[in-house]
Amino acid sequence: MIARKGFTIVEVLVVIGLVSLLISGMFSSFMAGNRLTDAIVDDITLYDAVILIDRQVTRDVAGAFIPMQAQTPPKKKPAQPEPGKQAPPTPATQPQEPKKKTLKDPFVAKNQDEGNMSMFSFITNNPMRVYWSESSGKPIPSVVRVYYSLQADKTAPKDKPRYTLFRQEGTNLDIAAYSAKDSTIESYPLVEGIKRCSLEFFVEKNEEQPKGQATKKEKPKKETKTFNDWVIADADDMRAKVKLPKRVTMRLELWDSAQERTREFVLVYPVAAPYSEPKEPAPEQPTAPAAPPAGAAKPLVPAAPGRPAAPPRTVAQRTKNEQLMQGAQSIIDGLKEMFGGQRS
Repeated sequence: MIARKGFTIVEVLVVIGLVSLLISGMFSSFMAGNRLTDAIVDDITLYDAVILIDRQVTRDVAGAFIPMQAQTPPKKKPAQPEPGKQAPPTPATQPQEPKKKTLKDPFVAKNQDEGNMSMFSFITNNPMRVYWSESSGKPIPSVVRVYYSLQADKTAPKDKPRYTLFRQEGTNLDIAAYSAKDSTIESYPLVEGIKRCSLEFFVEKNEEQPKGQATKKEKPKKETKTFNDWVIADADDMRAKVKLPKRVTMRLELWDSAQERTREFVLVYPVAAPYSEPKEPAPEQPTAPAAPPAGAAKPLVPAAPGRPAAPPRTVAQRTKNEQLMQGAQSIIDGLKEMFGGQRS
């Protein structure tokens, strides 16, 4: 009887165990690779969203400024008469200039109860849309108002809030046209999946020193302060004096695609145009009539009563007129010779 060789039950169990270990190791490596791939895709998506916000807000904030419509012009001082002379009498009825409507909130930002920003709006000369100038032959940007608003996603769970950042832009500088619910200005979502978005405004201002203590060698001390919003309610507020911050800091926290983890970003935007107060115009002083320039002729006597005298002519004007007359006379003489030769 021939004995057949084969595997024992112990050997089969050992092989099955080894194969199971190899398969489980390969499967765990495969799952770890999938998780790593998903994490990389989520990071790329988040960074794309941050780059989009950074480029757009950087362009908008860099052109932020306070337009003339939002500045209060200083009052003109009446002209002071010269010593020894009386002031001219003022007419009983003076034409009153129409009051111009002051533009409200040229730079404003408000927050929500949760610490997130509610809205952020300002006037800028770096809009997305430009118009074509026929005179210069190139596109030229216009002055617009930009309005950012953070709106909550109603479909998100309460323990995991989610917001969307919207942007509006228009040539209408009145902020009421953007904040209204039935606003006709187009609004589009800039970035979705935001967990938190807050703003900080850094202000820098030179401290006011008494005139007697101010010296040229010493540099003026700077007063710095950070605000979480930009709402000017008091004239003594530091924001009311500087009108524009030195820079704006945005703190973003974005959800991943599965809404399980978040990533924080800090973006800083410098404001390029510093605000300067409109200077008070100098009082108007009565001036003596200017003397005629050298070489100017005296005004002519009127030919008839009631007829104004001809304006005086300078030496250069008289010389030019004489040259024109000589040129015209030479043309006439040439025409006479030409037609006279044809007749003969």
